[in-house]
Amino acid sequence: MKDSLSTWLTVGFLALLGGVAAYMRDLLAGEKFAWWRLCAKLTISAFAGVVVFTLLRECGLSPELASAGAGIAGHAGSSIITVLERMLVAMLDAAAKRGN
Repeated sequence: MKDSLSTWLTVGFLALLGGVAAYMRDLLAGEKFAWWRLCAKLTISAFAGVVVFTLLRECGLSPELASAGAGIAGHAGSSIITVLERMLVAMLDAAAKRGN
């Protein structure tokens, strides 16, 4: 599946917006503002959003639904990466046990 540049820009924007929303939630909970934390949060959010968008598109979801998933993944940030990592490790372990 080849998505347009505008789709990828939307994905990036929604993932970053999800990261901003998560950081704002942290600030409202009492965390002190720090530029490095914001930059780290946005980097992780962008990565999570792109990974989830790619997975959802490969599962056959429309660009619109996959983009929404990217925004949610951006908000979840490192939590979603941890979940995906565990899933991947479990899949690889199962494949190794089968001899694939």
